[in-house]
Amino acid sequence: FINEISAQELNGKLLGGLRALGSEMLWNVVQGVAFSVNANVLTFTTKTEGDRVLLDRKESREKIKQALADFNEFDIEVKLSDKEKFLDEIDQATERIKKIFGDDIVIIK
Repeated sequence: FINEISAQELNGKLLGGLRALGSEMLWNVVQGVAFSVNANVLTFTTKTEGDRVLLDRKESREKIKQALADFNEFDIEVKLSDKEKFLDEIDQATERIKKIFGDDIVIIK
């Protein structure tokens, strides 16, 4: 089962598997993403929305499962970190304010 090995071993198997499959872009993204395993769910917590979207694609999930084919069936969850979600919301609010008042105002974060 996926939750029976250490995070370091799982990371090594995942990265090695992705590289062997020729998934360089996914391999590169996974290196900078935190992950955890709870029960039989592998959860990736991304720092950017772009990484979240990439990992959440059906094709990406399939590649991850192929890379970890040694393990029994497991689920994959992908989420954006709460801090990054908050910062993204601030950026969106800033853009809405700029549309209303123009770019001349100064917004301090």
